[in-house]
Amino acid sequence: MSIKKRSGKWEARVSYKDSHGKYRTKSATFDRKSAAQDYERSMSLDKKKLDFEKIDISLFDYYTKWSKLYRYPSVNEDGVKRYKNYGKKIKEHFGSKRLIDVTRSDYQEFINEYGKTKSKSTVGRMNSYVKAMCEEAIDEGIMRRNFTRNVKIVFGVQPVNEEDKYLQLSDFSKLLHHAELRYDLSNTSALEVIFIGASGVRFEEAHALSWNNVHFENNTVTIMQAIPSGKKDIKDTKNRTSTRTITINPKTMELLKKQKTIQENYYKSKNIKNEHDFVFRNKKQENPSNKAVSDMIKELLIEADIKDVITPHGLRHTHVSYLFAHKFSLLYVSQRVGHASPEITLKTYAHIMRAVQQDEDSRLEGLFDDF
Repeated sequence: MSIKKRSGKWEARVSYKDSHGKYRTKSATFDRKSAAQDYERSMSLDKKKLDFEKIDISLFDYYTKWSKLYRYPSVNEDGVKRYKNYGKKIKEHFGSKRLIDVTRSDYQEFINEYGKTKSKSTVGRMNSYVKAMCEEAIDEGIMRRNFTRNVKIVFGVQPVNEEDKYLQLSDFSKLLHHAELRYDLSNTSALEVIFIGASGVRFEEAHALSWNNVHFENNTVTIMQAIPSGKKDIKDTKNRTSTRTITINPKTMELLKKQKTIQENYYKSKNIKNEHDFVFRNKKQENPSNKAVSDMIKELLIEADIKDVITPHGLRHTHVSYLFAHKFSLLYVSQRVGHASPEITLKTYAHIMRAVQQDEDSRLEGLFDDF
């Protein structure tokens, strides 16, 4: 190891042996001698910890390698796209900067810039990916410290208020009507919109619904499994009370019966097997993704001239508001949507309950005036 002054700069040079036993050198140039000395001391401590042959890899290249190796195999197409999109943002900000050269302040600047137009959950997800990547790089001996440690999550888009997550009842009917017009086997997203709206189930529960759990003889469906958004594996429902059998209105059941007939005939003509017997499987043998259903909702809202914007989970909120508006009890609603207790339902939908309470207050006027 040595420190020399060259052309007004201080150069620190470190020698090491590669995996073949050959001597190699690493060097860096600094404005101040003290900085060069710090670098030399740091490299001296790290010679037994760091893999110098991998140390030149850029943040973007390592993120891409890590994503392909550890994350792509366990996510679906939408998940892969999400990792790639985050990678593009890393590339745009950091360019070819080496992973080992990224400091905590560098990364905080990136989060500050990225978060200006993003929600807290989006920025948090990005940070969780980079944090996991850094931990792997440390284990591989490429870097010593995780620069994501104690980073502050900055975001510019506020989450949507609970009050904005459901449709007015008149708009709800219009949305379902337009969804029915759009449905066919090529577009089962529209049918899934109808089903979530008419049942109040979670998207991941609808996603995993199979024909053996659809009971046409008594207009019910049994919810007993789920596929989390962005995942492929079938899981148990969210909690014990989420496993339930619920009644579905006759019109929606007729649409499901139509789907079953069309699906069976098409798959038979193409000699296709419906893996897992999924209800919403389309011609491409795919279940609509959360994004596909979200995009369908956006299209239907435009077609129906509805100004509000909701997500698939917003359909669940709308279903609950519809039930409360039609005087269904808290206990019934809680059991129908699969909450662990009525208290959770009350807490989650307090804003809807307040609207119902205002209506009940108006009906109370004059009720006891005859005594």
